Amino acid sequence: MPPSFFGLKVGKISDVAIPLAAQESIAPMGRKLTNVDVLWINTIARLKAGISPVQASTNIETIWPQILETLVSSGYSPARRASFLRNRLQLASAARGISDIRERFSKPLFLLLLLGTLVMIVACVNIGLLTLARTIERHHEIALRLSIGASRIRIAMQLIAENALLCLISAAAALAHLQPRPAPNEDMSVYESYVGPGYHQTFGLKLRAGRDFTFHDAINTPAVALVSETFAKRFFGTGEPLGKRVSVSQPKPGQEMQIIGVVSDSQFRSVRERPPALLYRAVFQNPRMLGNMTLSVRSNANDRDGAEAIRTQVAALGRELPVHVRSLEQQIDESLSQDRLLAVIASTFGIIGMIVGCLGLYGLTIYTTARRRNEIGIRLALGANPRNIFVLVYREMLLIIAVGVAIGVAFAAVFARTLSSMLFDLPTVDIKTFLLAGVLATLTGLAACSVPSIRATRIGVVDALRHD
Repeated sequence: MPPSFFGLKVGKISDVAIPLAAQESIAPMGRKLTNVDVLWINTIARLKAGISPVQASTNIETIWPQILETLVSSGYSPARRASFLRNRLQLASAARGISDIRERFSKPLFLLLLLGTLVMIVACVNIGLLTLARTIERHHEIALRLSIGASRIRIAMQLIAENALLCLISAAAALAHLQPRPAPNEDMSVYESYVGPGYHQTFGLKLRAGRDFTFHDAINTPAVALVSETFAKRFFGTGEPLGKRVSVSQPKPGQEMQIIGVVSDSQFRSVRERPPALLYRAVFQNPRMLGNMTLSVRSNANDRDGAEAIRTQVAALGRELPVHVRSLEQQIDESLSQDRLLAVIASTFGIIGMIVGCLGLYGLTIYTTARRRNEIGIRLALGANPRNIFVLVYREMLLIIAVGVAIGVAFAAVFARTLSSMLFDLPTVDIKTFLLAGVLATLTGLAACSVPSIRATRIGVVDALRHD
């Protein structure tokens, strides 16, 4: 292959190409070519001259059901048969390679785009309020410029230039900040895992019924299996699974196994998923799997000392074997990297939105007090004390803040379900978080209103009555 070709999968470089027919002998634990239950191969083809992608899709949709009919196993139950026949073959352009990034990140990116849009809208509104408040504060300057001959257009152009400069500075700061398959029916899917004695005890899984694997479960003994609680409930209901015989799809001689135990549920591929139906097979009854096994060790030592102890034990075997040690915590952290990134970005947007909102409240308070300057002067002339003026301004701003917080909590409740599907262990409704966010937003908003409210109490009576 030419040096410029590095594979079809985005983000992965393939240095060696292996014939597909050799897949089973090279990776015995991988999905088999003969297993029609698993649709896993991405087929790349060139369109025939004169055939459009739409025509090709139509042709595939016509012949695909017929292909499935020829592959469906006669041993399927009616429900499993219907589930298998619902699989679809999708035709898509391979111009940008094969990647699941779009599927994995489309929802989070759309949510972040929505958050960014909301922050931008709030920023625009608040900048408008700040500009209006600043213009009102400069009314004496503007009046003076008009009196000495400046035209209204010239003054307007000056204000536009000042605001444009502010926008450019804000944009530069923002840019600098930004730089630093078809799946089987879930009710029928089963995952296989080859494990040895003590595996479940090592990971803290409970044996609910029956017995665990032992070293006597070897190749010359009857095939046995353990199943998870979800497996037992899904396929046996309230019945007793112990002693029942199960087999993998497309049974072959020796593949039937007797269930000898039921273990507690656990995650298999991701901490986000619901515990799937798991079928555990004895690895010593399948010696061809031993070359692909991972040794799991439970230790009370810290990660560094534990890893060193494992390397020492391996070295004591007298063979120079490469040892790569990763703790369970490290693997979970790696699997949650997307969640943390999304949480950090969303939190950043939230902080930016709160700062922008505070600036808007600050400008709105200045604008309100400037508009009511005469009223404040009259109240002071009639005997109102500064505290009364402060409460007057503060109370109005508190009402605006309360309405804003209520709207924000309502939107948060609506988007909570979407966020909970993207972030691990995030509850759909978290009353404590909503209350804490509401209180924090209220206190921050009141702090933003404090300075303009205090300035309103210091307005001179004579100046206020002369203000127009």
